[in-house]
Amino acid sequence: HPGAGSDILKEISFPYDVNAIVRHHHENWDGTGYPDALSGERIPLWARIVCLADVYDALTSERSYKAALTHEAAIEVMRRDVRRQFDPALFILFEDIARTSAPRTVDTSSARKQESRATDAVVQYDDLTGLLLRKGFLAEAAQVLAESARRQQPVTLAVIDVDHFKSVNDTFGHLQGDDVLRSVAGQLRDLVRKHDIVGRYAGDEFVLLFPDTPQAEARELAARLGEAVAANRLAIRERREGTIGVTLSIGVATAEAGQGDLESMFAAADRALYVAKRRGRNQVATADEADGETQVVTLRFDRFVGRVRELRSMLAQRLNVPPTQVNVTIFGEHGDSMVPIWSAAQIANLPLEKFPGVNATLIAEVE
Repeated sequence: HPGAGSDILKEISFPYDVNAIVRHHHENWDGTGYPDALSGERIPLWARIVCLADVYDALTSERSYKAALTHEAAIEVMRRDVRRQFDPALFILFEDIARTSAPRTVDTSSARKQESRATDAVVQYDDLTGLLLRKGFLAEAAQVLAESARRQQPVTLAVIDVDHFKSVNDTFGHLQGDDVLRSVAGQLRDLVRKHDIVGRYAGDEFVLLFPDTPQAEARELAARLGEAVAANRLAIRERREGTIGVTLSIGVATAEAGQGDLESMFAAADRALYVAKRRGRNQVATADEADGETQVVTLRFDRFVGRVRELRSMLAQRLNVPPTQVNVTIFGEHGDSMVPIWSAAQIANLPLEKFPGVNATLIAEVE
């Protein structure tokens, strides 16, 4: 939305540069934000100020997907992102202003209850991404599902994986991986509708719940989210040049008229997710597509890196020969990885129709 907002405003004359504020208020101090991955003083001052106000407002206001935090709890959450998301000098000033302006509670018993609710709310949120954790998401989702059943409205669940996230950690380090997760989470949070619920389920897996949304509409929404994430680039830590980007694989499942339980929805969305992955990742698949797709055995060479013994055993079973008779060699490069592959002599007896990943071109390269 920063880019879209900037495009809308660029033809309008303002007495000051509103366009830059809109475009850059989601940039991060360390350069991991979007849309232009600006860092430090390169981010316009007013955009840095609006960023602080925007996050504080989001944390302290009641939303359909979260409870409001107290001033103290919100400041504690924001403090963790100083020097990453926020300008450290501005944050000190912001704390001083917010401290004198924050509402004060006179009723001590009410204050204790509010503090307890705020503590519970913080526990429900991931300190890395700011999204609902699994427990909090499931609790919110259960309420939505019950309400949707009462109103006879469809509910759609999307299960999301960051494609090849392990490669990001292995290549650029876990801090860069954290930047990627924060960026993906921020885009999901910013791009969903107000009544949608977004959470971090585990590791690089995110979840979205679309209330009162049929499967076709949810599929379109998920596709737009995937396109936005794929278009975003992040600065690479400790490098002045170069950026990194990721894509998403998304599985979508719907409970029509709210009739269904979360466990069944997750199972269906997971099946759809693996269809999206089998088709090459960076796309959306639905539970209907998963149910209608014939299972095809595909041998993925990139899954056997460093697992020569396992590959030899599997091929020996397929060829009905002892593993010692299967000649597994190391063949060239597949992407950034060395890939083990068997010799062309063994392929001669292999029913290739069972392994679409093995083709004449690859055989020729092996020879």
